[in-house]
Amino acid sequence: MRTAAYRLARADLLSRPGQTALTAFAIFAAATALVVTLALRAGLDEPFADAMEQTNGAHVSVSGELTDADVETLATLPGVAAAESKPRANVRAPLGGGSVDVGLEELPTEIGRPHVTEGRAPASPSEVLVERSFAREEALQVGDTLTLGDTAYVIAGLAVTTQQATYPRWRPGLVWAPEVTSNRRWVGIRLTDPEAIEPYVAAARQALGGD
Repeated sequence: MRTAAYRLARADLLSRPGQTALTAFAIFAAATALVVTLALRAGLDEPFADAMEQTNGAHVSVSGELTDADVETLATLPGVAAAESKPRANVRAPLGGGSVDVGLEELPTEIGRPHVTEGRAPASPSEVLVERSFAREEALQVGDTLTLGDTAYVIAGLAVTTQQATYPRWRPGLVWAPEVTSNRRWVGIRLTDPEAIEPYVAAARQALGGD
């Protein structure tokens, strides 16, 4: 039965070589596109996964004028594996003939640690670490002086982070210092289930009164 069906199919295909070639090409093209898509997806996912591992990246981050009680609430919601709070100041930097917004954060010790790619981590309060895409966009290099608000810092190094996408698509530019004084905070949250971001965000909104 299978032999007869094979012969009929073969005869049908041979009688229409043009359509057969087009069909074969379409199947080949579709298969190639699928393989390329899967390869690209792997190429995109793997670097981000590596960066998350290297920086112990936050699954959720919350920033604003948060009280100690707010931070405690965020850290004790169901599904939280770890949480870290640090000061964050919104400042301006004179760059490119004008001024740009900068988020100046205290260097985290556990969650969202920037991964240094050039230079080194700051060794004194007068040094900072600058997010790499921000540095490249604004032509900043290791050893340059960067004025943030009323204070001048020396750039000790450049780093990458999973905290936000590349500058200037995402703003403000990010800079880290060993010590920051501010009434604003950034809280990084690591979840026991990285896929449970939406439920956590919903619970956090409700716990903080919708903010």
